[in-house]
Amino acid sequence: QTRDKEVKAFAKTIISRIRSINVTYDLLARTGANSVNLKAMLVRIMESSLESGNVSGCQISADVSGDELELTTSTASTVALIVNELLQNSLKYAFQGRDRGTIILTIEKGTDDSWITVSDDGCGFDEKSEKKQGSGLGLKLIDSLVKSKLKGQITISSGDGGTSTRFSFRSTAKK
Repeated sequence: QTRDKEVKAFAKTIISRIRSINVTYDLLARTGANSVNLKAMLVRIMESSLESGNVSGCQISADVSGDELELTTSTASTVALIVNELLQNSLKYAFQGRDRGTIILTIEKGTDDSWITVSDDGCGFDEKSEKKQGSGLGLKLIDSLVKSKLKGQITISSGDGGTSTRFSFRSTAKK
C-alpha cells in the first residue's frame, strides 16, 4: 500500500520471481512427475509475464518454439527464474513509446548442452554504455544463475533491432 514508486517496483519484481518458481512446482504437482516439460513451463511463464507486465498501450505478441525437453526440478526452477527475468527486462525497457512489440523464446535441444534464446524486437540498448555503468541487478542475477547453477554460457546482443539473450544449460532430458 506504499506510495513509493521504487518500493512498488521492487515488490512487483519479487512477486514476478516467485510466480516463475510457482509455475515450475505447479506443473510438477499436476503431473506427479520428477521432471517438467520445458516448453509448457515457458508458455506459462510467458503468459504470466504478459498478464502482469506493465507495457501501457503496447500490444505484445509472443511465441515459444523449438524442441521438446524435460528438465529436472532443480534445472527447471533455475531456468524459470532466468527466463522470467529476461521477459521482465523486455517488458520494462524494450517497448517504451511503441504500439507493438514481439518477444520470441526458442528452445534448442543438444546432446550435452541445450540452449534457450529470448529475443525481442524492441529498442535495444548500448552494450558498451551498459558495461561502463555496470549491469543492473537483474542482469547480474541472470549471469550468476547461468554460470554457477546451470554451468552454462550466456551471450547478449543488442542493437536497434532489439535484444537477444542466449544461454545454455546441461541437457537433463528424460527419454
